[in-house]
Amino acid sequence: MRLSQQILDLLLPTDCLFCEKPPSVLCEVCLSKFKNRSRAVQRAGLSGLVLCEFDAEVSLALSAFKERGQFAIARLLVDELVSDKQLSQLLCFEADTIVAIASSKASFAKRGFSPAQIVAATLGRRLGLPTLPNALALNRVTADQAALAVDGRATNLVGAMTCSTSVAGRRVLLVDDIVTTGASVTEGARAVEAVGGRVVGFFAIAETLLRNCTPIEK
Repeated sequence: MRLSQQILDLLLPTDCLFCEKPPSVLCEVCLSKFKNRSRAVQRAGLSGLVLCEFDAEVSLALSAFKERGQFAIARLLVDELVSDKQLSQLLCFEADTIVAIASSKASFAKRGFSPAQIVAATLGRRLGLPTLPNALALNRVTADQAALAVDGRATNLVGAMTCSTSVAGRRVLLVDDIVTTGASVTEGARAVEAVGGRVVGFFAIAETLLRNCTPIEK
């Protein structure tokens, strides 16, 4: 655990999400359950890295992060689960910029923040790469991806994102909290490349296997 996080835990003590023991929102023992589960994934021709499968424990952790604003959970997961090996894998994409997948306006209004932006900022610090906040944006109202079947997820987002011209000429690593079919990543890549950027890979905390479970609302 990073020294700054240890100091924060002492100043703002809380209980572990799983075992309910102080002083951290994820204690060392419970956090260890998430380690060594990362894997390389492919979505629509794009290569990516995810830290773990979206199972019941990951769902509980991400729900606390996304629905209750416990940012420390996302930061701990990225800080503790992205090892030197995973850092090397991510650096092999040779990205020079990190861009978060856009949240819907309804989700942002409900939560007051974009989960993917929090993950992207933490990963950017680990990789030593700049993050372009709000480079991607949704240009129309879309249906809730979690409620759609595979085909519906893809068509729901086609043409739904726009990208800032600040990514032109940049090699972009896309970041999301959860990846399922890859529809969000695919649309994000299309929007980035439409303004002259190049998406070289993506990162997510968790991968949902469709046969197992449905992700939290985007």
